[in-house]
Amino acid sequence: LEAREIELEESGVQRPTGIAARGERVLVSEARQAVLHLVSSESGEVTTLPGLPGQAPFFDFDGDGWIVTGEGVQGLDGTRLSGFARPDGKERTLSKIVAAARDQLGNWYLVDRDLSGLGAFDRQGRPLTRVGVEGLREIIDLVYDRSGRSWVLDARTSQVVRFGSDLEVEGRFALEARRPVAIDVDPLGQLYVLDAATSTVAVYRPDGSLRHRLGADLLAAFEPRRLDDLSVDGRGRIFLLENRVPRILVLE
Repeated sequence: LEAREIELEESGVQRPTGIAARGERVLVSEARQAVLHLVSSESGEVTTLPGLPGQAPFFDFDGDGWIVTGEGVQGLDGTRLSGFARPDGKERTLSKIVAAARDQLGNWYLVDRDLSGLGAFDRQGRPLTRVGVEGLREIIDLVYDRSGRSWVLDARTSQVVRFGSDLEVEGRFALEARRPVAIDVDPLGQLYVLDAATSTVAVYRPDGSLRHRLGADLLAAFEPRRLDDLSVDGRGRIFLLENRVPRILVLE
């Protein structure tokens, strides 16, 4: 692997909060300015899309771009969906959504700070089910992979739980990370975990065993202060987002 840098500051990006990569398209959220940036993974050209406040951008199963707004999700085409009913039967709707995913049927999978576990919803936002997992305390990230499995990251307990397409727990993996902040999964089913404390990426095999750790040597020339988010595209390229020095570091 080799590392390269995509600078963002000269394009007006100030405090990026999240990243998602799919082919040449890279989405970078910036909650402070209430905008979303579309970055070319090849040229580094930045196009700013106004009116898209939020965090945690993601691409759905079909490759459409979305961003989490807290109370719902909004697509790059302007589609908005909010008012997700709580699947636990309480009257309030979800209002603290931190991560979302969408499958090939248009169903939604959401993580909300007030909802313990993973919530599943139909394409109109009506609740289908909620899956609670004992021992999880602070789920902060969610990934839906190409085989129909969902993965969630719990920051406080430093573990990842993998659900099958039937939302049954398939695996529960303890991480070798001091401060895990983001996860992603490649086409081979390998899990990538970003450790903000060490600015490294741990790669785990599908069975949960550690394959290797990336970052320290590859990124030494760039001297990252703290990496805040990651995304892995279909080619296995790793995109790392740095907030304090607005830029993307690419491992390819």
